Amino acid sequence: MAATTQIDGDNPEIIPTSTSWLSNFDPAFPTTTISMCTNFILANMFVYGVTGRARLAYFSGVSTIPFSLFVSLKAATEDFERWKKMRHLREKGLPVKLMPYPYKFDWEEHEIRLRQKKLERDAKVAETLSGTTQN
Repeated sequence: MAATTQIDGDNPEIIPTSTSWLSNFDPAFPTTTISMCTNFILANMFVYGVTGRARLAYFSGVSTIPFSLFVSLKAATEDFERWKKMRHLREKGLPVKLMPYPYKFDWEEHEIRLRQKKLERDAKVAETLSGTTQN
């Protein structure tokens, strides 16, 4: 028996969608989070080991968070820009290792989400404008 691809009304096709709030982040989120936590813990352990003062160790660990966040976000932004530059080479099927500016993360789903948000925002603005002009 051959499998049919016809879908009836009683049994619609299940389209997997990720509705989890955890899946809506960009691809660099796990790396940024791990970097921040690691820097906090290592700075905390180092200062506490050298000085023996817990409060100073905690504040030194907390002071590494903005620096770590800035560096990680800057690297992610640069990687996204490199990924956008290489669009024409990806469409030709060139492997990532042979590209002149290799990128670290796959930003395809993130870019699709950005486009969807922009379309939704534009539709909402158009609906608002059409509603105000008819009154």
